Amino acid sequence: MGFVHADGYHARVCGGSLRHVHLAVGHDPSTQMTVSFSSIRSSQAVYHRVGAVMVGTHPDQLDLYFEEQEPPRAYNATPVQEKHGHYYSPYQHHVQLQGLEPDTQYYYKCVILKPQDQHEQHEQQPHAGASRPPQRKDDKSLRGNPNINFEEEVLRAQEREEVTVDVDDDGVSTLDEDEGAPHDEDDNGSRRLAQRERRFLNLVYYDSTRAECPPPHKIRRFQTAPPIGSIGKKKNQQEGQEDGQQQQPPSLKFAYLGDLGQFTHSIENLKHLVTHQRSEISAIMLAGDIAYTGYDNRRWDTYFDFMDDFFMIDEIPMQICAGNHDIDKQENDSDIFLAYENRFRMPQVKPAELGTYQGPTGYLDMDAPDYPLPYEYGNSYYAFPYGVTHNIFLNAYASMEPTSSQYQWLVHELEAVDRSVTPWLIVTMHVPVYNGFDVHHHDLQIVAAKQHLEPLFVQYNVNLVVAGHIHAYQRTNNVALDILDPKGPVHVVVGAGGRQCKAQFRTEEPDPWMAVRDATRYGYGTLEIFNQTHAKWDWIITGESGKFRKWLALTCMFCTFCWQDHFESRLMSLFSLQFPSAISLMF
Repeated sequence: MGFVHADGYHARVCGGSLRHVHLAVGHDPSTQMTVSFSSIRSSQAVYHRVGAVMVGTHPDQLDLYFEEQEPPRAYNATPVQEKHGHYYSPYQHHVQLQGLEPDTQYYYKCVILKPQDQHEQHEQQPHAGASRPPQRKDDKSLRGNPNINFEEEVLRAQEREEVTVDVDDDGVSTLDEDEGAPHDEDDNGSRRLAQRERRFLNLVYYDSTRAECPPPHKIRRFQTAPPIGSIGKKKNQQEGQEDGQQQQPPSLKFAYLGDLGQFTHSIENLKHLVTHQRSEISAIMLAGDIAYTGYDNRRWDTYFDFMDDFFMIDEIPMQICAGNHDIDKQENDSDIFLAYENRFRMPQVKPAELGTYQGPTGYLDMDAPDYPLPYEYGNSYYAFPYGVTHNIFLNAYASMEPTSSQYQWLVHELEAVDRSVTPWLIVTMHVPVYNGFDVHHHDLQIVAAKQHLEPLFVQYNVNLVVAGHIHAYQRTNNVALDILDPKGPVHVVVGAGGRQCKAQFRTEEPDPWMAVRDATRYGYGTLEIFNQTHAKWDWIITGESGKFRKWLALTCMFCTFCWQDHFESRLMSLFSLQFPSAISLMF
């Protein structure tokens, strides 16, 4: 595994076999899971392949069979540099598993149906959102089905592309710095925007061609969530432990990352997460700015190659929210969020309503995009319970005005939360409401979130608001409308996931609501929930250059308490900082 400079790379050539497997929870994570993966590139097939997943509670008995409930998704785009040709995405398959048992470990295998009579199969596909009951079949009978492909070579001779990259001993190409920059001579500011984006195009990206393609029919596993309102057993806790062997108390544990990308520090974070947390994490929450494509959709392919090599999101569900660098508007067209909407499948409220960009042609300034953008439902915003938590993911780049669909949906969602069942209410969005750094203060999205969303967070007693966008770490005290308030949420910025950290403090003296701020080190956060009243937040500093044997954890303990208001019992948030400056060195 190495790295290459901006333009000197390509995604792995895997002959069209299925890859890029990743999970996301369904509306009820205790009984539903969505398995997503990609297959053949959409420019190379007259008819798409149909994906399916075989599932069981034992790797030798995958007796549940689920086919796609909607046609595979694909999109195309014109890349920054015309020499690369038009981009066609691989087909994206999203298979929804239903009727699972809570708090249960399952094994699964992704398969592709053979391209026999694809036109007829396409015509018989139900519309998006249609449900289909799971089919129970014996594994042997499935292997005898001629329409199911179990051979890795069935799609060989596809995607035959030669890739030549000159790299040095450190895995960095010798590409000149200016070669990665886009060129535009028009008069509407595109050259200036291209220069601003050069820092992204000239970054050192992950080189996936140095690793082998993942086995397409590998048997993987995942664990469903505990029943709604419960903690459940410890993740991956073995059944039938010997008498006298100490068992860890049950808990839920989520990992939070922001602005991850596919860079050197991204690998540091993921390596640490895989090495130290993999067996404990229930879900990964990614607070936007996912792949940092820099106008080049090929980098979505290398991003998923990158994730394939860490063998994690095919076992642990990853939930996402939209960031400014996920807009992906190309120079010569007006489409937005195509990769974000097509490559993932979150527990959607209803199918996406995705419009087009109505501004001027040319490059869109990703650091200051227009507001709002026309993107409702789908992966734009959604919510789901998980054990004793209720999780809401918002899109700061869609409208947040009180008349908007997102705002009205959010109010309805907040009103419907039963805090006696899910007392922990957590919001994830890309932009922070509170920002102690000297960047992004005038973003229209931050202004709108501060004006329209923060009052809702306070009114409905949100416990924790997690954001990215600022390439730094920050945690506030309990704050409500700029005033320290024990009933206000704690706001956390986790934007130090991989993109360069160099934000300056806005003021030398921190604001009264500030608890911790740091833009010099990279890391990720974990939220461990022990019960309905106590949880622990850790910010784990992974450091640089892969030095993981010594790492820092900044720990914050907090709890909820029951607040009586107008004879109604409502759980309000009170974050009691038991160790406000605790820094423990872990070995």
